Amino acid sequence: PNGIRVNAIAPGVVHTERSMRKNADSYAGDAPAPIVYRRRLASRYPFSVGQPEDIANIVLFLASPKSRMINGAVIPAEGGRSAYL
Repeated sequence: PNGIRVNAIAPGVVHTERSMRKNADSYAGDAPAPIVYRRRLASRYPFSVGQPEDIANIVLFLASPKSRMINGAVIPAEGGRSAYL
């Protein structure tokens, strides 16, 4: 009745400087840790590992009049991972 819509974004892994620093240390190998981490992570996401801009684009869409018919949705933004588990 108040014209309020509620939607959610369920992001998967999103590459940020902080996430790369935090997670790369847990991988070891011949290549530098961040490269090994990116390769292993990318192999688990069929379409892509997210970038901050990917999430921002979904937010912008949901905040725009173009999304006026969407309400109560949870939008997965995880590069197809959930479809291929």
